[in-house]
Amino acid sequence: MTSHITLKDLEALVLRINKAAGTPLEFHSQGSDGKLRANIGHYYISQAYGGVCPHQILSEGGAIHAPLSGGHITKRELYNELQAFLSGPPKPWKCPDCGNIQEGNHRGCIIGSGQKDAQ
Repeated sequence: MTSHITLKDLEALVLRINKAAGTPLEFHSQGSDGKLRANIGHYYISQAYGGVCPHQILSEGGAIHAPLSGGHITKRELYNELQAFLSGPPKPWKCPDCGNIQEGNHRGCIIGSGQKDAQ
């Protein structure tokens, strides 16, 4: 049985992303003129259509983009996407069968596996 993913879980991951990226931790800040402005670079969770989507602020006026997905998805799906986002791109690794340095996923080698590479 899997655990239930809550909005609080997602917000905790987004806080980690904001800290790791060095982006503002708050959505808005007050300017010297007393007006509230959106903090450029800040990541937050949007909720709509029964789903969630990560957004990043692009301008003081509040323009945004969705850096990970094309729309609102389930909390579980977004949790997995945010975990992968925090992990960064896959690291190169050495295949134990062929000894070649691999980037990302490796579907298998002819050497040592007895099967043809499924590329």
